[in-house]
Amino acid sequence: MADLSRRGSLTLLALLAACAGRGRGAATAPEPEPMTVAFEIENQSSLDCAIYLVVDRISLRVGTVSTNATLTVEKDWRQLGRGRHLRLRAEAIGSATRVVTDELQVQPGQLVRWTLTPDLRMSNWGVY
Repeated sequence: MADLSRRGSLTLLALLAACAGRGRGAATAPEPEPMTVAFEIENQSSLDCAIYLVVDRISLRVGTVSTNATLTVEKDWRQLGRGRHLRLRAEAIGSATRVVTDELQVQPGQLVRWTLTPDLRMSNWGVY
């Protein structure tokens, strides 16, 4: 009887050890959800441009993009206003020319790509 009890205890210990070892290796922490929105502005025009993020009618300068260069900026999604509706504005340095996107709605993890063309009025954008 003692032998059966001992054998049962050893079997139970072996099962517990196997489960504990398997659980550590297989269980991984879930990936945190992205909480940022990336903005990529490519400037194909002949003028450097100051770039602004317009949220709830407030303009925030995010940087300057030189001719034939690309500016990449990430912003915390929670800081982009209540409805996450925004616009981008580019102002050509040394000129009165400026261009504003239509209203964009963004979600965490998305990329807003804006290409400033030689004629700024023909610039195009997309949300990916």
